[in-house]
Order: sequence, then C-alpha cells, then structure tokens
Amino acid sequence: MSEASIVAEAKRARAPGAALRSRAREAATPSARRGSAAVVRGAAIAFEIVLRDESGAILEHSASDAPFRCVVGEDVLLAGLERALLGAREGDTLRVRLAPEDAHGVRQDLPLLRVPLARLPGGPTLRIGSALEVLDPIVGVRSCVWLHSIEGEYALVQREHPLAGRSLEAELTLLSVELPAPATAPAPATAPAAATAREASDLAASKRRSTVRGATVRAARDEGS
Repeated sequence: MSEASIVAEAKRARAPGAALRSRAREAATPSARRGSAAVVRGAAIAFEIVLRDESGAILEHSASDAPFRCVVGEDVLLAGLERALLGAREGDTLRVRLAPEDAHGVRQDLPLLRVPLARLPGGPTLRIGSALEVLDPIVGVRSCVWLHSIEGEYALVQREHPLAGRSLEAELTLLSVELPAPATAPAPATAPAAATAREASDLAASKRRSTVRGATVRAARDEGS
C-alpha cells in the first residue's frame, strides 16, 4: 500500500497562516471483540484501512496481510485519524470523515518548482505523483514535494499534496495496541565510591586532629596548674 494518502507529510512546506481547525466528524463503531488497552500517545498500533474520496472512490487500501503500523503521536498519521484513534481499543472499527484541514490541508495553489531531473533520485524513471524530498529554494529547507510533470531535462514539482483541498473518508479496523512502557523514576544520585572513601578518610583525620589538639590543651593546662 502506498502511504502517501495516509501518512501526514510532516516535512512539506506550508504557507504561513494555513488554517488547521479541527472539523473532522468522527464515528466509532466497536466490534464484538475489544481489547482492554485503549490507544494513547506513544502506543504502537496496527490497523487495516480503506481511504475514499468525496465520491466514494477508493484511493488507498491496506492488504489484510500487511496492515499499517505506526506509533501514535510521532507526527505520522493525519490529524483527524489520530484523534479518532485515541481511546479506541483492539477490534474497534472506526469510520472517520476528514475535512481538508484534518487531512492534507487546504489547497493554496502554490507555484510549481522547476528542478533538474538529474538531481532527483530515480530521474527519468519517476512517475507522476511520486513523493520526493528536495531543497526548497523559497523557504530554504528540505521539503517533501510531489512530481507534477516532466519537461525535457527538468521536473515540475508541487509543494502541496495531490489530495490537498479534498475531503476524505476513512474506515479502519484496529488490529493491535501495544502501550508504551511506563516511565521509570531516575535513580537517586550517589557519590562515587572513591569520593566517599576520601570523605571518610578526611573525616577520620579531622577527628584525630581534634583529639590531638584537645589532649595537648589538657596537658598544657595540667602543667600550669
């Protein structure tokens, strides 16, 4: 399964001020068999998914023997999918409607970038719609882009996901939930053994000096009496 339509492209360039309001309408339908562990951030999960566009046409689907796997909260899932999964349990079936803001963003019609094919991995063998990572000369950072077209020795790439501006509908079945290991409190700091030994030696020496000084004072006092 291609992950392009499911995975949130965290590295893609977004124009400043892009609205990311939460408008996803989410409905969860629990199945008869439910696991005890609920999904939380940091949980490793596996699920099957079918992704459709507004007309109901299937855009992506996972094979039954190759479920999608990820860790929740690592900026991998689309925002609407992640919210729907939080609190779900193994065996649940979720049906989620995603507004553009919760899927691949609102379409902004950003200008295409012209990149020499020789600089792209795969070069002439690339297919239209392929996801790539290039240095964006406009924002000055490496960004995820998508191949729009090829003109001779140059490629025209777009900085917006091909599905930007479109509402999506996802149906997924949660197959497994592995909760993160509980955080353990750090062990209290202890002094190194060598330092502890030195401290004990210094303390004993200090006591001996005090004892010697006390005995000398008492002896002088006795001689003067």
